[in-house]
Amino acid sequence: MYPESYIHLKARMSEMKNVADMAIRDINARNDILSRYELKLNLIDDKYNKIVAGRIFVNEILKDQQLIALLGPFTSSSSSVVAPMARYWNLVQLSTGATSTQFSDRNEYPFFYTSKVTDITYNLIRVKIVKRFGWKRVAILNYNDVLFDNGAKNLQAELEKEGIDVIAKEAFVLEPEVQVKMLKEKGARVIFLFGFPRIMARVFCHAYKLGMYGENYAWFSSNFFQRYWWTRFASLTNCTAYQILQASKGYITFDQREVPLPNNFNKVTASGLTYKGFLDSYDKFTNGSSTSIHHSPLAYDAIWSLATALNETDYQLQKYNSSLANFKYDSLTGQLLSAAMKKSNFLGLSGPFSFLSGSRISDADIVQFRGGRVPIDGFEIKYLEQHITSSVFIIMSVLSAMGVLCDQDVQPKNQQFNVTWLYALFYGCYRVWNRSRPDQGAWETRSVSIAELNDSRHIGLAIYNAVVFATIGVLVGQLTQSTVDGGYVIVAAFILICTISSMCLFFIPKLQLIRSSNYSVLSMRALGQSSLRRPRSSVLHIRNDSGNGIKPATGNGSQMG
Repeated sequence: MYPESYIHLKARMSEMKNVADMAIRDINARNDILSRYELKLNLIDDKYNKIVAGRIFVNEILKDQQLIALLGPFTSSSSSVVAPMARYWNLVQLSTGATSTQFSDRNEYPFFYTSKVTDITYNLIRVKIVKRFGWKRVAILNYNDVLFDNGAKNLQAELEKEGIDVIAKEAFVLEPEVQVKMLKEKGARVIFLFGFPRIMARVFCHAYKLGMYGENYAWFSSNFFQRYWWTRFASLTNCTAYQILQASKGYITFDQREVPLPNNFNKVTASGLTYKGFLDSYDKFTNGSSTSIHHSPLAYDAIWSLATALNETDYQLQKYNSSLANFKYDSLTGQLLSAAMKKSNFLGLSGPFSFLSGSRISDADIVQFRGGRVPIDGFEIKYLEQHITSSVFIIMSVLSAMGVLCDQDVQPKNQQFNVTWLYALFYGCYRVWNRSRPDQGAWETRSVSIAELNDSRHIGLAIYNAVVFATIGVLVGQLTQSTVDGGYVIVAAFILICTISSMCLFFIPKLQLIRSSNYSVLSMRALGQSSLRRPRSSVLHIRNDSGNGIKPATGNGSQMG
């Protein structure tokens, strides 16, 4: 079964029919393959319609003529109808065009094989590429369709088997907008996309709007080739063809190699033909009427694999005193033929030919459109330990030590004075932190009853000084940290300047008052009054116990007569 009348495949189907007929002729002419039998090929047009394909199968089964195997249908859609029925008649089915990964389920489709490379095989290549570039985090986005679901699931399993983290696996039915956003939020950089070209256009449109393209991203698409697909399907999106093209630049896809490389044209294959010899033979078979045979080797190899498997099955049946001629859709013959197909392994005209879960293993081309550098698979966090030079550290340490010594030298002998000033500093800073207003700290200390604390103006200036220098220091440090030493010097210098200036504001005014002979420190005063004042003259009246009356005395408050 094949879609001979389908307009978009008509030329290709005509070509494949010619190749199939030529292959049957060549096999029947051999003495080493099915020498006791003659193969006959009945090609029927299923009109690219799965319902028609199902009806054709049933009609052929009901005929008296015995079927030995099925070649086709060509498409995955038609095969999805025929394959579930064919298994109940124990018929091995070989398609030359089906690419759906659903047929890789050997429990559901134990007798189905395809000579096309599917995503099951391409996934082996995808995993190799991920390992080749050292990626550890990837994402998968697939169109929710039976053609792609199993391929996406299989890829996830293969990646996780190799210890590669699949950070996201998203599927969509209509618009992939939400799913593409999810990939961006999860930081996906390496993305495997499964879908038709029209689906690719929608995905890349949303990727363009989200900025998920360029040299920082690696997109992998399904193995579908359509020339200028971004132009053809742009009308299905909200983007222009140019925008879709920009977003898809550098994407990677795969294509099955159906024609050997030029340097292998003269290599002899399992059928005894070289590719060059095949071209000459095909030209004679068609009397030179064919203009293109791009897909011809694939069809020839498919029929060759089926013929060799039938030959092996006939040999195995002899052990059971039976043969292919006795086949009446029995399970033994079907199982033996399927086992022989599974073991197929030869060099064909289209390259190495074998099966993995019913899918062809062969050479494939890795194609990149407008490539760039290899992107990373996500954000990289690296920790670098850096040290300041010894000379810079020593200089700043000496300056700090000098500051500490100077602080010790200028401390007054009155220890109560030193402690209470420190209390004033910490109390003021606490109020700054608590209320985010530097002046509030000074305002709170204005009414403290301890005489040594009531200097709100200087305390406020000291707090403002700390806040201003801290703010400027942070900003300058962030903007000018070109080197480790430079950043350290800037931060340390601002700390020293802030500390020294605060010390000056704390102690210099007090020291000036204490060292003045006309001032003294009073610790007894009324609440809310100044604790540092100039003493006034006073007159004390003292009673004389001797009865001489009261003796006036004058003084400056420090002596009594």
